[in-house]
Amino acid sequence: MNLLFATDLFPDPPHSGSAIISYHWARALAPRHRVALLAAMPAQDGAALGRLEEAGVAVVAAGAAFLRPSGFRNALSWKPIAMQRLRLPEFQSALERAVDACKADVIVLVGAGMGGLLMRRRLSPPVVFVPYDAESLNFRMRAREGRDAFRRAYYRVETWKWQFVETRYYPLADACVAVTERDGEVIARGWQSAVRSRLHVIQNGVDTTHFFPLPYPEQGNRLLISGNLASYDTAHSIGWFLRTVLPLIRRETPGATVEIVGRDPLPSLRSLTDQVEGVTLWGYVPDLRPHLARANVYVAPLLLGTGAKNRVLEAMAMGRPVVATPLAVQGLRVQPGRHVIVATTAGEFAAAVIRLLKEEGVANQMGSAAREAVLAHHSWSVVGSHVENLLRSLLEPWTTMKGPALTVGTAR
Repeated sequence: MNLLFATDLFPDPPHSGSAIISYHWARALAPRHRVALLAAMPAQDGAALGRLEEAGVAVVAAGAAFLRPSGFRNALSWKPIAMQRLRLPEFQSALERAVDACKADVIVLVGAGMGGLLMRRRLSPPVVFVPYDAESLNFRMRAREGRDAFRRAYYRVETWKWQFVETRYYPLADACVAVTERDGEVIARGWQSAVRSRLHVIQNGVDTTHFFPLPYPEQGNRLLISGNLASYDTAHSIGWFLRTVLPLIRRETPGATVEIVGRDPLPSLRSLTDQVEGVTLWGYVPDLRPHLARANVYVAPLLLGTGAKNRVLEAMAMGRPVVATPLAVQGLRVQPGRHVIVATTAGEFAAAVIRLLKEEGVANQMGSAAREAVLAHHSWSVVGSHVENLLRSLLEPWTTMKGPALTVGTAR
């Protein structure tokens, strides 16, 4: 098959959910198919470009395709802000040229902001749209937890906009892929029954050759949290853990320390970590593995958010025992109590962490089981086979018919 991936951000380095999807799906399919990638923004440097090309992914970049709107413009538009950031006419033209040049059999649009390309779309070739998660659910959760009335009002407006887009435009794709059942249910909630079969769930993956077990650290009380620290969802959840759960843990293990790793920490999170003894905020690090290697327990105290949590998969792939909230493991093929410990209250969370810190044998056993679960269900080779099956199923009905050239447009 000739496959064309189109995404807003260049996928290397694969930090965000949509970048991780486009990066690893393309690399997983490249050994067996001709894969090209069109990014709205160019690669950060030649090394990023070279890594994909070495993997067999031909890269086309459409530079200067972003447009960051003012708040006033966003308020007047029916489109969510993520869809306004992209200059759709320019990207549309680049996409049409790439379709012709690559003789694409299937187009894979990755990222919710790419949903604008589904408007006024015509017949050929088939399109797979991967919004990753349900943005309407994400903003609805934020609207309930917003720090002030202005933010809550803004989140409610974005919720309504995403509900409209998910209902009106997402079904125009030949297949729409979510990474969890929950996100898929929300996305397709307003779809007509005739198009509900276009919704597919393909679970997220992790690079099991990059994240692999290292010797368990010496007995200690080191906890690790990682994630996108620029996200309010992550900062809010870490705040809950530090204020509510950590004091309970330290009643039994006074020497417990916490490392927090992630890019662009919010100022509020920096301020909080400065006030709590034994907490180290690293910010961005080029390689998370040394931090995972010296952690006795990985904690994922997520209270808000959607999609599958890549950082939990990374910890599991390295054989680290994980304590998580139910939201942090949604969309993951795990058995609570065997592969991870799932806790719903501060008391349960603290008790689980204390047990793993004190019982090294239990921690080792759970870490090994976590690695096995990842290899069985979440390696990119396994995920890639599911993606390939979906693409083939879409292409079969098209092999005996040829539609007009792809035409996608934007609503004015």
